[in-house]
Amino acid sequence: MRLRCRLAAGVTAVAAALVPAAAEAAAPRPAHRAACSAPASADFPVRARMGKGPDVYYAGGGYGRWSLRLVNTTGGSCEHIHPVVVLVDRKGRLRPGQAQLEFRAGGRWRAVAFEGAGRGENVGVLDDGTGGFTVRPGEPVSVPVRLAFTSDAGADRVVASAAVVQRRGGDGDWVGESDDYPFRVVGDGGARPSPAELARTGPSALLGLSATAAALLLTGTTLMAASRRHPPKDR
Repeated sequence: MRLRCRLAAGVTAVAAALVPAAAEAAAPRPAHRAACSAPASADFPVRARMGKGPDVYYAGGGYGRWSLRLVNTTGGSCEHIHPVVVLVDRKGRLRPGQAQLEFRAGGRWRAVAFEGAGRGENVGVLDDGTGGFTVRPGEPVSVPVRLAFTSDAGADRVVASAAVVQRRGGDGDWVGESDDYPFRVVGDGGARPSPAELARTGPSALLGLSATAAALLLTGTTLMAASRRHPPKDR
């Protein structure tokens, strides 16, 4: 795909540092068309759009809700689709456990486990454990998402975005990317957990383990999404 070639060199260095086994998968490879791409198209086959979410999140506060919309621009079905959410904070201090992301699939909310990718990037795979989403032509998929931050998260500016990955065994094709969703986190970075926050850390948090497994399998591709992001500048 078009961005795979442009980012390959930087991705290889990051992948080698974090997961040595992923270095080969992330290394530059001959350009090839994704499994669900249009025959003569050089664009991404899946268009992703971040729905409007809150401009401000309060550390230790409740969830802010938004959605991720996936549109298949080809004439064939795109299966095994896994959106990969990337959070980039300006100060580079946000830790994976401080962002609590859930998405709704199969009639219930499912937790997403974030993995730190360096340079202020946290990466989480939306994986429901059933092989990913199927996005058919003319049938957009809207994924409800909710996000909160723990009480020890410091005040910062954060940008959320998503890469779209199509799983192919232990590898994957980068088949789409979203626009950016910027927001602020407000907090003192030292408050005790609130009752609402404690409620979010119950058994449902274990659901994020499947997302972590998917993240490891997709490390080479997810790091492509992470490496392209740079912390937003102060206004």
